[in-house]
Amino acid sequence: MNNKKFSRYRVINSLIVMAVLISFCSSGNVKGSAEKPPDVKTTYPEHIELMLKRISSFNNRSPGSISSSFEIVGKIKNKKFKSIGNIHYDRREGKLNATFLDYIFKSPVTMIFKENSSLWFYFPAEKKMILDNVNTIDLHNYLELNIDFNILFSLFSGEIPLIKGYKIKKGLSGRKGGSSYLILENQNFYQTISFDKSEPDRVLIIRKDSKEKCEIYFKKFFRMNGSSYYKKLRIISGDRKFTFDFIFKHIKLNVPVKVKTINKIRMPRGLKIIKMG
Repeated sequence: MNNKKFSRYRVINSLIVMAVLISFCSSGNVKGSAEKPPDVKTTYPEHIELMLKRISSFNNRSPGSISSSFEIVGKIKNKKFKSIGNIHYDRREGKLNATFLDYIFKSPVTMIFKENSSLWFYFPAEKKMILDNVNTIDLHNYLELNIDFNILFSLFSGEIPLIKGYKIKKGLSGRKGGSSYLILENQNFYQTISFDKSEPDRVLIIRKDSKEKCEIYFKKFFRMNGSSYYKKLRIISGDRKFTFDFIFKHIKLNVPVKVKTINKIRMPRGLKIIKMG
């Protein structure tokens, strides 16, 4: 693969993959280093420790397996779209398969496979497949953004995403009670996690250099077999050019799940394979 950006084969060719990958980023004007919610005060260390424990407890109970269908309703630069699909994930096996379907014709638009550290993006209509790796994937090769893939993956595997190697910047609590905020940072990002009473309800991530910004809202949770997953996620870019609602249905957690792998797919003749890295 040459050193030019992967513009000819951008995942942006599929609105659906765009919805998944771009959901974490779009440039926005951000004042200051990290947004401070209104009417708050600095909280005490014990409260900060409690917020960290709540996140750790949630993530420790993240599903060992996920089976769900979903609907995506979104807007990309004033262009509205809908899509449907399904996701199957087995944490122990390190396998994930997500299939995105055309909303009208129900035909597969994009299929994503993960097996341990290997990633495949398959576009049936274009007879094209992209091979990548979770340890080296650079989303900037696909889209005009810089974000850690693991943040994206941890979200869709049922965790509250945390920036890598974070340190605590500040803890805040609402003066009227009920809401609290934990602000983290690392070399590249600021992250604010909002709590409504004891439950996380929003995440804000800001890239320090470019001020790229995204908001993630946990609208509803589904609970089963000791774990939680999202019934609805809303993801909004800083300038609101990108807005996505992910509605998950028929959710099953911690039950035996059969994850389709790439070697189970019958590939067409003339398939173009692009290997990244």
